[in-house]
Amino acid sequence: MKKMPNFLLIATLVFLSGCGLGDQFTQDKREEIINSVNNCIEYSNVTLEKIDNFTEGMIDYEEEVELYKGDKNSRSPSMHCFHHFSAREEESDFVDSMRNPSLSIKEEDRNKLVEQADKYVDIFESLLANCDKLEKYTLAEDFKDDNFSKSDQLVSKINQDIDSFYDLRPILMEILDKIADENDLLKDATDPGGIALRNIDEALKKAEDLYDSMASLYDEEGNEVGQISQVENLNQELIKMIADHTSNKPSGIDALGIQYDHFYNIDMEKNITLTAKKMIRMFNSGEQEDFYSELESLLLYYNNAVDSSNSFSDSRSMGIL
Repeated sequence: MKKMPNFLLIATLVFLSGCGLGDQFTQDKREEIINSVNNCIEYSNVTLEKIDNFTEGMIDYEEEVELYKGDKNSRSPSMHCFHHFSAREEESDFVDSMRNPSLSIKEEDRNKLVEQADKYVDIFESLLANCDKLEKYTLAEDFKDDNFSKSDQLVSKINQDIDSFYDLRPILMEILDKIADENDLLKDATDPGGIALRNIDEALKKAEDLYDSMASLYDEEGNEVGQISQVENLNQELIKMIADHTSNKPSGIDALGIQYDHFYNIDMEKNITLTAKKMIRMFNSGEQEDFYSELESLLLYYNNAVDSSNSFSDSRSMGIL
């Protein structure tokens, strides 16, 4: 499973006093939009972490079901939603902002945001409801009566919702990015931590493109279908980006500098770009089996980079600078 990074919160803008009424209106409007966008981002980040956790829990549950079907003396499968969806008030605090974003946002963008946000919230709430149903089902051990018939239905629905959730997230991100760009929300967000996070986000996007291109070199039958030149170009672009971001490391990030350096020196350079170079040689030499093995490693390294990015973001939000 390919993890996804948390959205980057837009820094709250600080305005100078003594401006005119017209300027104050514009500033108030921008700050209102920032608050609305950040609430959407907070909701997405909180729910993403829970869905990632829940996805792994569903994999464990389905494995338990298969073991039980093969051996009725094995441990009964169970689902405990609290482990995956604890502190449900965390996301509920932002639901209203998701469904009712600022009226200061341009109507066309606001309508698109509302449409996607409604789908996003509905899917998450559907996952909560079906998890609760699955938990009650396993606690009552109803699978002994219907041979997991209801479980199969719930698992199918849950997996569909998880896929839809991950599909919708980049669409929501694109809309929020567009709103931020159109309202110049990022032009004053120049604090060192914010600059560092935007660098990390840019590198992650390039690394994801690299992985996706690498994974598309062969089709399901093992036939070569992708362009190795595209992979080589993406890897060179990532190497160049790493060099640029490290040589122009934002000053003033202090304690976060260690995390920043680890992301680029270990996650990006040592793990991802070197593995990509190795895989390019394997592809050109026709070492398909070894290539697939390294592809799994590349996915692991990408997910580690996402974890590093989210850790950096969490540290910054706690004021560790």
